[in-house]
Amino acid sequence: MGTTPRSSPRSSLGQVSEAEGVVRARSDFEHFRDTREQPFTRWRLAGFLALHFLSLVAQILAIVNFAFTQDWYFFTSILSVFLLSGTFCAHAAWHCDVRFSGSRCLPLKSRSLPVALLLALPYGFGQLVVVQMAIDDFMASQRRHQDSVEGTIPPTSLNSRGKQSSNRFHCKAVMGIVESLPSCAVVFYAFWSMNYPLKNPITTRKWTGECELLSILAFISIGSSSLGLL
Repeated sequence: MGTTPRSSPRSSLGQVSEAEGVVRARSDFEHFRDTREQPFTRWRLAGFLALHFLSLVAQILAIVNFAFTQDWYFFTSILSVFLLSGTFCAHAAWHCDVRFSGSRCLPLKSRSLPVALLLALPYGFGQLVVVQMAIDDFMASQRRHQDSVEGTIPPTSLNSRGKQSSNRFHCKAVMGIVESLPSCAVVFYAFWSMNYPLKNPITTRKWTGECELLSILAFISIGSSSLGLL
C-alpha cells in the first residue's frame, strides 16, 4: 500500500517565506510608485482649469473674429475643430461615471433622452465634462493620500488609479492635440499671411489690433497643446 509523501516543515517554511517575500516586494513597489507619482494639488487643479478656460475662450474669440472679418476659410476650420471637440466631450459625458465628485448629471446615459440632450450642450460643447473630470481626479488623489496616511487602502483605490489616468488622458491629450494644435496652426497661418503677399494677400487686416489678438490667441493655443503633449 503506497504512502503519500509528506512535505517537510522546512519546505513549508520556505514556501511561506517565499510568499511573504513576494508580497513584501509588491508592497515596496507600490510604495515606490506612490512616492514617484506627483500629487494632484489644488494649484495644479487651478492651473489646469485656468489654462483650459483660456484655451476655450481663445477658440471662441478666434471664431468670432473670423466671422467679423469674413475670413470664411479660417472661420470654417476653427468652427469644425470646435464642433469636433464638443462632440467628443459630449460622448465622454454620455459614458463618464465620476465617483468622487458626486455629480448628479453624469453619466448622461442615465438620464432621460430629452434631459441628456439638453445637458450635452454645456457638458459637451461647453466642455464642462473636462472640469468635472479634473475635479474628480483631484478628489481621488486626495482620497488616496488620506488612505496612505491612515494606512488603510481600500480595494477601489486600485480601480480609481486607472480611472484617474484615463480621465487625465482625456482632459489633457484630447483637448490639447485634437483641439489646440489645429486651432494654433490656423491662427498662426492667419497671422503670418496677413497682408502677404502684397499684390494678392491671403488675408488683410480688417481692424486695429487684429494682429495682436491673433498672436495672443496663438500663444494660448500653444500652451494648451503643450499641456496635452506632456
